[in-house]
Amino acid sequence: MRLRHFLTVIAISFGSCAGTTTAGVITSDSFDRPNSPTLGSTDNALGGTVTAPWQERAVGGASADTSDILDGRLRVFGEGVYLSTNSNPGFAVVNHNMPADYLNVSMDVRFGDLVGSGSSLKNAACLRLRMPGTSASVYDNGEIHVQFGPNGYLSLRERASSTWNQLYNWNPFTDTNTGWNVGSAGSLPSTFGGMPFDVDGNGTLDFDEPFTLDAILYGTELNVLLNGVNVATVTASAAPGSNNYFSFGKNRVSSGNTLTTPAVYFDNLVMVPEPGSVLMLLAGGAVVLATFRRKRRNPASVR
Repeated sequence: MRLRHFLTVIAISFGSCAGTTTAGVITSDSFDRPNSPTLGSTDNALGGTVTAPWQERAVGGASADTSDILDGRLRVFGEGVYLSTNSNPGFAVVNHNMPADYLNVSMDVRFGDLVGSGSSLKNAACLRLRMPGTSASVYDNGEIHVQFGPNGYLSLRERASSTWNQLYNWNPFTDTNTGWNVGSAGSLPSTFGGMPFDVDGNGTLDFDEPFTLDAILYGTELNVLLNGVNVATVTASAAPGSNNYFSFGKNRVSSGNTLTTPAVYFDNLVMVPEPGSVLMLLAGGAVVLATFRRKRRNPASVR
C-alpha cells in the first residue's frame, strides 16, 4: 500500500453549550472489514469518536439493496444487484445526525469502468447533505447534492420549494459546461492537486484512477475540493431545519444517456461537524487534534 496523504482535523467539543450536543463528534470509516452484503457500522479506525450504523436506501427513501462491502471499500451499485448494466441509483446513509450549519466530509472515490457505447453518462457519484432523516427522499426541501461524473463534470444543486435550484454546473477541467458528455482524450489532467488523476489520458476517470472528494458546508457556503484543490464555491439557502443527515452513492443523471457506471466505490470516510462561530470556542471546551494517515490501496485489487 502506498501512503496517500495526511488529513488533519480539528474537532471542537463543548460541555454545556446550548445547541452543540453533536459538535466535535467525528465519524469515520476505513471500510476495512470482511466482504459482506450488509454494511455494518462506521469503524472509526481513522479517528472517529462515535460509531454509527449504515443504511441502504433507494432514491425515494425506502430500504433497498444498493451497496455492499467489497475488498475494503464501500461499493454502491444502485437499487437491485450488482450488474455491469445496472444504472439504477442508490445510496448508503450514515444514521447519525449532524448540526445543519457545518459539515466537513472527506472521502476517497473511484468509478467502476464505464460500460456501453457512445459518449454520454448515465451515472455520477452523489453526496447528499442536509437530509432531514435517514429515510429522506432526494426531493426533500433543503437537501444539497454534490454530483461528480467520471468526465470531470460537477453539478451542485439544492432542493427548495419542490424544485431544484442549480448552484453550479461546470467542468472545472475543461472550463466549459460539458454536461454529462465525455470529453476527448487528454481533456482531463494526468495529475491534479499533486496526485495522479486521469493517468491514462482517455478523458474519463476509471477504476484505477481514484481521487479525494471533499465537501465543506459552512452555514450557507458550500466548498467542493478534488485532491485538496477547491474547484467550486457556491451559496445555498439557509437550512430549513436542524437536521443534517448525510449519505453518498450513485445517482442516475439521465436515463437516455448511453454509458453506465456499474458502481461507485468509497473509502476512507471522515465526517467532521464543527460549530459555525469561533465565539463558541470561547464558551469553554476542549480542542482535540486528530491526524489521520490515509492510504491508497493497490488499484489492481478489485476488478
